[in-house]
Amino acid sequence: MNVLEWLLHLLLRVTDKPTITFTKVITGTGYVNPKVTNFIAKIKPAAEAIEKDFGIPWRFAMIQAAHESAWGLSRLTVEVNNLFGVTGDTWYQEGKPVYWIMTKEYAKDQTPFEIKRPFRKYDSWEGSLRDWAGLITRRYPKALEAAKIGDFTAFAHELQEGGYATDPRYAVQLVQLHDEIKDIG
Repeated sequence: MNVLEWLLHLLLRVTDKPTITFTKVITGTGYVNPKVTNFIAKIKPAAEAIEKDFGIPWRFAMIQAAHESAWGLSRLTVEVNNLFGVTGDTWYQEGKPVYWIMTKEYAKDQTPFEIKRPFRKYDSWEGSLRDWAGLITRRYPKALEAAKIGDFTAFAHELQEGGYATDPRYAVQLVQLHDEIKDIG
C-alpha cells in the first residue's frame, strides 16, 4: 500500500458510514474500500449459485444487494439477513417470521414519507438471495429477460418500472453503482 492509499484508507476508515451513494472506490489509485471487497467475497458463492439456478448474473444480484443493504451493513441485513429490503406484509399475514422497522417510502407524487413495515426474516444470505431470485422470476419478467441477456441498465429500469422500489431514482442509483464497481470482484 503506497502512502496515498494508506491515507485514503485511514481517512475512509474514520469517516466511513454505511452508504449507497459512494462506494469508496478511488478511480486510478487501485484503492477499494475493504467493506466493498469483503461484501463481494461473502455474497459471491451464493450469488453464483443463484446465477446457475435462475439465470440471473451473480453481479446483478450482488449490485442490487449492495445498494439495498449498504454493503451488507444495514440493520435489516445484519439483524435478519434481508439483503434486498423485501417487505413481509404477506409473510406477516401467513404467520411467517418478519422484522418490523421504520422505512422511507415515496408516494406517487414522489413525496418521501416514513412508515413502519414488516420485512422478511431469513436464516442466511443465501436464503435471502433465493427468495429474491424467486421474486424476480415471478413478478418482474421483463427484468428477468434483461438479466438473462446481460443488460444491467435494462434490468434496473425494468425493476423500477415493475414497482420493485418506490424511490424515483432507484434505477439510476443501481446503474451508477454498477458503473462504479464493474471491474471489482
